[in-house]
Parts: sequence; C-alpha cells; structure tokens
Amino acid sequence: MAPAGTLTYDVLRQGDRIGTHTVSFERMGEELTVRTETNVEFTAYVVFDIDWTHQSVEIWGTGGLKEFTSFTNEDGRKRQVHAQRDGDRLIVESTGGHREFPADILPGTLWHPETVHQHQLLDPIKGRLRKVTVTDGGTEQLEIEGRTIEAKHYRVRGDLRRDVWYDAEGTVVKVEFPISDGSEVTLLLR
Repeated sequence: MAPAGTLTYDVLRQGDRIGTHTVSFERMGEELTVRTETNVEFTAYVVFDIDWTHQSVEIWGTGGLKEFTSFTNEDGRKRQVHAQRDGDRLIVESTGGHREFPADILPGTLWHPETVHQHQLLDPIKGRLRKVTVTDGGTEQLEIEGRTIEAKHYRVRGDLRRDVWYDAEGTVVKVEFPISDGSEVTLLLR
C-alpha cells in the first residue's frame, strides 16, 4: 500500500526551486502513519514574499483512514484540520467548522494510489469535501535528476486541479498544480 521510509520532493515554480515536500511512512503493526511536510518561500509579483508551510499526519489501520490532522500557515493565515473515523463517518473539525463525510474518503495528499479511483477527496488544508474527476493521461517517460522514469499520468479536475504521475510501484514521482498567483508549481521526486 505505501512505500517505506521517506520520499523527498523539490518544489519548483517557474523552474526555480522554492522549497521541499517530504512524505514519510512508518508502519507499526497494523497501523501506518504518514507524515507530510511542505515548506515553501518565494516572491510573487516582485513585491510579495510568500511563506507557506504545511504539516499533516495520517493514521491508517485495518478498514482505512483512522485519523488525519493538519496545520497550514500561509503568510500568517493559519488553518487546522482534525478528522477522526467514527463508524461509517469521518468527523472533521477544521478552522472552517464541523463537517461529516463518509469514512472511506481519502485525503487529497495524493500519495495513496487509490486516489486516482476517487470521485471526492478530503481537502487536507481546509477540511472540505472536494469533488473530482480523474482521467488517465497515459504512460510517459519522465526525466528526473538524470533518471528516466516510466510513469502513469493522471489528471485530477473539479474542485481540485492536479496532474500526478505514479511510477510502476505506485509512488508519486511528479505533481503539477496552479497556485493563487496564476503560476504552476511542480513537485519532483529527488
């Protein structure tokens, strides 16, 4: 279901490295803990310095996601999400309020290969339900740090817009998405 250890990605905007994104996996018995951390800094429109950090923890067990927590700081604007499975419901408390979703919802953190089979995802920053359509973009050869990687490309559209590439083992090797200033951000596996 998940790779072992830690995956580290460079975060690029307009070809420049602006930060890092790490996803670490720790298995203890039947439980899998997935920790995600993103740190980004860049200047937009020549005047605005953007400082964006995000940390999340997912706890998975038999039956799926048990608990999800996240903290995001976007230039001082703080958001928190806490989701906990309760029977067939996922109870979500976030900066945006209280919500309940089906327990089988996946967070939109993208590492889980089943993400591409979903029609809705839990927004890991705002704690909202995001409706999506995923289409197969075919297999592509990617050049990443001097290596050629064959990867399956999927397009996620709807309430979220992401392009994600998974290698043959189901590991995310590349992600592209737009950000609020209109530019594209790319995550590339090191």
